[in-house]
Amino acid sequence: MKPSPNPDSDPGDAAPTKGGGRTPPAEAVSHLPQSIKEGARIDHILTSSGLATHATSAAVLQPPELDYASDHYPAMAEFSFPGQESGATAMRIITYNVLEGILQDRERGDRIATWLTRVQPDIVAFQELNGFTPDRLRHYARRWGHHHSTLLKEDGYSTGLTANRPIAPIRRVREGFWHGLLCARTWGIWFYVIHFAPKSDRHAIRESEAQRVLAEISREIRQGDPVILLGDFNSLSPRDYPNYDGPYIQPIKQFLDAGFIDLVYEKRTGAKCLHSMPTPLIKTQIPPHTS
Repeated sequence: MKPSPNPDSDPGDAAPTKGGGRTPPAEAVSHLPQSIKEGARIDHILTSSGLATHATSAAVLQPPELDYASDHYPAMAEFSFPGQESGATAMRIITYNVLEGILQDRERGDRIATWLTRVQPDIVAFQELNGFTPDRLRHYARRWGHHHSTLLKEDGYSTGLTANRPIAPIRRVREGFWHGLLCARTWGIWFYVIHFAPKSDRHAIRESEAQRVLAEISREIRQGDPVILLGDFNSLSPRDYPNYDGPYIQPIKQFLDAGFIDLVYEKRTGAKCLHSMPTPLIKTQIPPHTS
């Protein structure tokens, strides 16, 4: 029998949220002007196929607390797992590239913490935690009620994961990745925090990184363990541009071909296509991205 997510195990510091008791955030990008919605989507949440059946919604958000000094919007997905006596358990995850250590801007960091406190995620994946240490991330995460966190590294463009339940085991992979790969298990699910190579001329590097991620997750997939890949892929999804081909979509295409589900596309709320970068995309022109 294949393992399945067990949201009632390892309760840690948080009481389970039953029956989807949280109010969904109201800042979906579907409410943005069309010129903004036509930006590129390079931040993704991809799940193994079995886990995708538990997903109830996904969206790219524009929280009013944030000023978007970063060229990214956070993406969110929600899940509902069947319970026994106590009913369904809801799980909310968010991925957000906060731009170069939140730009070392305390006020901006306060706004992000205020927003996360309001939306009450169970797991948050961060990219570009420049200048962060494990202690700094630990103290920061406590502001939105997460007493468990892990950091990929303390140099360069780091990624991190925070959660309201214990995170273990943890793997950190540096070799073969532009920024590195953080692999961690919480809520009975393996989370792989992605930040692929930047710039539009590094297609081969991103394709190689995608191949390495697939190699890293092969054991979990063989065992039937649920897996979520989330973060800044610096790559477009063929789901958004069905008539577009070429190297820009190849990393995401590799994951889709391997059976992963593009949640923001498949479970999107509001607009037909949601994008995580506000820069307009004009046909085959790829918006500049340097980090």
